[in-house]
Amino acid sequence: AMRPAAVRIMTALGGDEKEREDDVLFAKVMVGVFMLSMAVLRMNELLGPKFSPFEIAKKSLTFGKKKSKAIKPANAGGSSSSSSKNKKNKKKNQ
Repeated sequence: AMRPAAVRIMTALGGDEKEREDDVLFAKVMVGVFMLSMAVLRMNELLGPKFSPFEIAKKSLTFGKKKSKAIKPANAGGSSSSSSKNKKNKKKNQ
């Protein structure tokens, strides 16, 4: 499915017959283009360092789905949880 598009892109970049058919070279070129474009987009003057295309994809794929809230267990923090602190304070006050 990607093969005809890859050949066209490599031809547009000036690749000879051998380079046009090289899948590894095409992958290296595409990764390089992606890395360069991400560096430019993450500049402070454009979208900023927190920009991520993967977050956009995640949000678009999970559109309309409800987020489930994680339920924390009662003893999540061990002795530092608020319920155990309340118990210790009650014992001190007695």
